[in-house]
Amino acid sequence: MIEFRCPNCEQKITTREDCAGSAGRCPRCKATIVVPDAGAPEAQNGAVQDELTLADPLPPRVAETIPASERERLEAEHAAAVGHTGKDVLGSLGIAPLPTYSGQRRYPWLVDMLLYPTSISGLCNLAVIVGVPVTLMIVRRLLGETVRTIGHVFYLADLVIGLYAVWYLGECTFDSARGGTRAPDTSSQKADWRAMLSRVVYLAAPAVVFFLPAYLYPTFAKREDAVYWALVAWGFAFFPMGYLAMVAMDSESALNPLMLLRAIVRTLREYVVLVFVLFAAVVVLRLAGQEMLHWERPIWLRAVAHAVVTYGGFVLAHILGRFYWRHRKQLDWGI
Repeated sequence: MIEFRCPNCEQKITTREDCAGSAGRCPRCKATIVVPDAGAPEAQNGAVQDELTLADPLPPRVAETIPASERERLEAEHAAAVGHTGKDVLGSLGIAPLPTYSGQRRYPWLVDMLLYPTSISGLCNLAVIVGVPVTLMIVRRLLGETVRTIGHVFYLADLVIGLYAVWYLGECTFDSARGGTRAPDTSSQKADWRAMLSRVVYLAAPAVVFFLPAYLYPTFAKREDAVYWALVAWGFAFFPMGYLAMVAMDSESALNPLMLLRAIVRTLREYVVLVFVLFAAVVVLRLAGQEMLHWERPIWLRAVAHAVVTYGGFVLAHILGRFYWRHRKQLDWGI
């Protein structure tokens, strides 16, 4: 397998070795790319700009800076690779093309937003993310003291489901940022656990950077003073935009506070509303989530709490993605 990054948006892409030298379009930014040789180090992928054999139509502000002859060459190569074959050559990379959306809602915005997880794929993923942990709860109750000897198996299963949930929520945010109004179908995506795990690590990075200081401070300081609340404010101020930037870029540059601050300033009024809504939702979901942590609670109550928290997570992921969709011109992160 060949793993490399798109030289335009740094999205990680994995394909077969026999696709080396083939041209296709990046599934995220839609820029046309060439698959490097299997022996080429990933660090060199950002330097293959001159080797691209075709390009999508350039934005006006970019096209104006390119000589007419160069634009004609790019357009000709694009037509040679796509137009003459009558189909996009993205399939040569083993990547399914992304769906297109109008962004129009079917119902009033509040109702449609709450119905976001109700697609077939969304309900299936909801059933898996909720059903597996609930099943494990029942098995633990049935095993009683015996569970102590094999407890690590349950913890591992919970960890795998948790990582998958983080990955799918990231896909929900990305799909919503492109105008999707229902949870996306990911069945056509090529299953690669290494790429998925890398994606999860990137998505978890904003939480570590912006919320871990507030989480650790009381442990070491033994108090919750002004510094603690300043760290909490730091987390809520930057995490939503940082997470959204990471979904879009899948790169460490998404954690740059200066870049995030510029994005916040461009959408300040709407972003303040977004942070308030997310804060209120997190408080409500945390209260529901506390039921999941009590061993003495009835299984059905813990199952309901788990379903409410997961369903709410889907809706929050959609709200974040929809924020980008509404302000994509100001943010301009290439989704």
